[in-house]
Amino acid sequence: MKKLTVPLALLTLMSTELLSQDLLKATVKIKSPVALAYSGDNKYLAVSTSSEVQILNAGSDTKATTLSGSRAVNGIVFSTDNSTLAAASGDGTIKLWTIPDGKLVSTLKGHVGAVQALRFTNGDKNLVSIGR
Repeated sequence: MKKLTVPLALLTLMSTELLSQDLLKATVKIKSPVALAYSGDNKYLAVSTSSEVQILNAGSDTKATTLSGSRAVNGIVFSTDNSTLAAASGDGTIKLWTIPDGKLVSTLKGHVGAVQALRFTNGDKNLVSIGR
């Protein structure tokens, strides 16, 4: 099992002035990580592998939950209100889970191939994805 050390620089910007910068370092044991996302409230770090997505408590090595049911995850993103995590999958689906309990709430279909990336927009009203 590879050990992934992820340094995360968190920047808080107002206009063009840098107000604060914190460097967090999380050391987690994740086998073959593919993608990661940090929640906007700095509480969670999501790391995906080919077989699962793990939600970690930020700033510690403790696992909050493991999200199963998603394969070949290419990208993950938290909603701006940090209540939902979306995963772009190689099977052409997008999975949505509630955070922090990790309940699968929806599987979105529509791509004919792998979903490569995604982003919440318009105050989390829309989810934009790109893929095949």
